[in-house]
Amino acid sequence: MSFGMPPANIDLSTTLKSIVMSKKTINFWILFSVSVILSAIAISLFFKALKVILIVILTLALAPIIYFMLRLIFPVKRDKDDKLRKRD
Repeated sequence: MSFGMPPANIDLSTTLKSIVMSKKTINFWILFSVSVILSAIAISLFFKALKVILIVILTLALAPIIYFMLRLIFPVKRDKDDKLRKRD
């Protein structure tokens, strides 16, 4: 048994093909893992942006309602000499 030469019954082309295929497989799994991680990051950023947009829209929609409710609770006292409200 010599350690420098492969045994005679092993086909070198099959061995080389299996090494190349294993490199392709490793490359596939690396690219697949990176793409899954990048997709997760993109989706989380999208949901964060969506959350901010939703908060802004709801704030703008609720502000007039809250304003009118506060005006009903705390009525504004009007002066009788209010020249802006009078018409001669």
